[in-house]
Amino acid sequence: MIGRNALILLGFLLSSTANADPVKIAVAANFAKVAEALANDFEADGNGKIAIVIGSTGALYLQITQGAPFEAFLAADQERPARLEAEGLTISGSRFTYALGNLVLYSRRGPIPNADTLASGHFQRLAIANPTTAPYGAAAIEAISALGLMDHLSTKLVRGKSVAQAFQFAWSGSAEYALVSEAQAQDSAEGNFWPLPRNLYQPIAQDAVLTINASPKAAEFLNFMKSPAAQALIARAGYSISEN
Repeated sequence: MIGRNALILLGFLLSSTANADPVKIAVAANFAKVAEALANDFEADGNGKIAIVIGSTGALYLQITQGAPFEAFLAADQERPARLEAEGLTISGSRFTYALGNLVLYSRRGPIPNADTLASGHFQRLAIANPTTAPYGAAAIEAISALGLMDHLSTKLVRGKSVAQAFQFAWSGSAEYALVSEAQAQDSAEGNFWPLPRNLYQPIAQDAVLTINASPKAAEFLNFMKSPAAQALIARAGYSISEN
C-alpha cells in the first residue's frame, strides 16, 4: 500500500509535469502556420507543450540577443542564426536548414498575377516586408532590382514590419499585390499567386538553432522537424526541402 506522503509526492510530480512551462520557440512570420501545425503534431504524441512566438527574423534575433527566453529560433534566413552562434548564444552543432523559401507575387482580388504584372505597373501599391529585418523583404528588393524595375516601382512599395504584415496588406486591400512566401499564398483561402523565377533572388535558406536556454524538449522538437513526416508537411506547405 502506498503511504499518504508518497501519494502527496506523486500528485505533486504529476501536477508539475502537467503544468510544466511550454517550450518557447521564436518563429519567423512566414513559417508561423507550419510551425503551429508541427507543434500540434509534436504535442499529439505526448511530447509536451510548444509555445510559438511569431515575428520578423530581425526582430526575433534582437530579442534573443537581449535575453528573451526563447529555447529555439526558426529564422527565415541563415545569417541571424549564424550570428547568434558566433555570439555564443546557441547550442554548438544544433544549427541546420529546415526549409528553402519561395517568393511569389500574390493578389487577393486583383487581376491574376503573371510574369508581366510587375513590369506593367498597373497597380497603386505593392507590399513587401521590411528588407532590413525580413529576409523575404530583402529577396523582394533583390528580385525587383534583377528585373530592372526599382525606379519603376519604388514609389509603389509599401513596407510591412514582417512578411505576415505584407501579406495582410494585400489581403485587406491596402495593396493590390504583395511579394510574400509561397506558403502564405498557398494557405490563403482566396486569391492567386505567381512564383517568381528563382534566379531573381538568392535562395531563401531558413535555419533553425537551439539557444543557450534550450531544454531537452526543445532539442526533441528540432529533431522532430527533421523527421520524414515533418519534412513532408513542410513541403506540402509550399517550401522546398534542404538536402542537409
